[in-house]
Amino acid sequence: MMSLLVVKESCERIADISISQEQYTDSHRHLNRVANHRKLAQLEIAAGGSALGTGLGGSGTGSGTGGGCGPALRWQLLLLLLLCNCIVGAFEPDFVIPLENVTIAQGRDATFTCVVNNLGGHRVAWIKADAKAILAIHEHVITNNDRLSVQHNDYNTWTLNIRSVKMEDAGKYMCQVNTDPMKMQTATLEVVIPPDIINEETSGDMMVPEGGSAKLVCRARGHPKPKITWRREDGREIIARNGSHQKTKAQSVEGEMLTLSKITRSEMGAYMCIASNGVPPTVSKRMKLQVHFHPLVQVPNQLVGAPVLTDVTLICNVEASPKAINYWQRENGEMIIAGDRYALTEKENNMYAIEMILHIKRLQTSDFGGYKCISKNSIGDTEGTIRLYEMERPGKKILRDDDLNEVSKNEVVQKDTRSEDGSRNQNGRLYKDRAPDQHPASGSDPLLVRGTMQLIGTFLLALLVLLAAMARAGPTLSCRTKGGGQKKAKETSLNGQKDEDEVMDGQAEKWRMCWQRSTRSWRRAELAESAE
Repeated sequence: MMSLLVVKESCERIADISISQEQYTDSHRHLNRVANHRKLAQLEIAAGGSALGTGLGGSGTGSGTGGGCGPALRWQLLLLLLLCNCIVGAFEPDFVIPLENVTIAQGRDATFTCVVNNLGGHRVAWIKADAKAILAIHEHVITNNDRLSVQHNDYNTWTLNIRSVKMEDAGKYMCQVNTDPMKMQTATLEVVIPPDIINEETSGDMMVPEGGSAKLVCRARGHPKPKITWRREDGREIIARNGSHQKTKAQSVEGEMLTLSKITRSEMGAYMCIASNGVPPTVSKRMKLQVHFHPLVQVPNQLVGAPVLTDVTLICNVEASPKAINYWQRENGEMIIAGDRYALTEKENNMYAIEMILHIKRLQTSDFGGYKCISKNSIGDTEGTIRLYEMERPGKKILRDDDLNEVSKNEVVQKDTRSEDGSRNQNGRLYKDRAPDQHPASGSDPLLVRGTMQLIGTFLLALLVLLAAMARAGPTLSCRTKGGGQKKAKETSLNGQKDEDEVMDGQAEKWRMCWQRSTRSWRRAELAESAE
């Protein structure tokens, strides 16, 4: 509170009038409109004297209009007015904090806060500076935009709220106080828009032949303008070719267009177009690149062996695009159908490569032979061949030629079924084997008996040749058995009435006796010749 001294023209004190600071400021608002304090003081001295005289006269306490109280009173009024001018200047409006720029995504709410001290009787106004449009004065919105509102905390803070911000709301905003000269603060509202891919201008899935070219296009809208980045979904590198022989590999490529030339099947897959501008969320679109080519079959093992009654697995690797029809076939054209003994499966390795698997259970002799894995698509077909052969069963021996005691290979008999002990060589042939309980010397084995007879015949032939030579050297010798024993033995042998071994033994004994008689006769003949 301040006290003003009111005096009469005779310089006598009449009364003390107490007023508030706000009332005082309101009564002297015109003091704030002059920059030159000296001129303001002079004007106030002149006006104050007349006002004071008028006021006193009106109250019935003055002595007349236009009267004065002398030079001393005038000096007191001058000092009082200068003091009031300093007090009023100290309480002029002042911004406490600067107005801050705001960046907001489209569709969200934006807020500007203006803090002013010592506002007094002045007013705060919100203005769209670039459009030169007044939005609100003090607490009243004067624009037709129903998304705008103003709040005052009854002290020194004024807030401008903009709901559901749009792109046209972007620009420069001003907080202004109607002082003289005018005081103001400005800040910028930036409205950002998350990226959005324009489907109408963006490529979709694409199919090209192997060795051809492809151009993938991706466009997006947003504020700021989005940046486009290309990546492969499987994380593999993108191959970019410059010229006929130069090529570069990169994990990502920037730009709205991705150009691929001389495409190979390894470049088949999904490509990601990623749009970002620093405003979340980042968006992307998936594009599938399909490369068409003739089927290709690769056989890891073209020759597979397995014993009978075991399980075996045949594998073919197939590459084809578009997707092929795959099946197994025997070499005679018979198609293999899944069943109890045959299991057919396919394992997908990537978009164009699969693994064909044929599992055969409990192998039989009829299962050995050739197998074909065939792949067909709309471009062509191809096949791979696998040969399945029979292997020796572990722990079993294969009979050899030297176990047959001079039996020639022509006597080997080919069998379609296995022998009792399951012995078989890799070609599926069985040897005719003797029974384990038979003895080689036994007469029940015709092969061994035949061999023995050949040996005995050779011995007898040599003996006859020797006797013939001795007969030519000496007198004629005769060797006849009594009672036709030789003839009888021969007939017995021819008729097969006796055992062949007994015949041979009898013949040998008779030839031995003949040999002794011939020797004695030859010696008597020599003695006779000596006596003569």
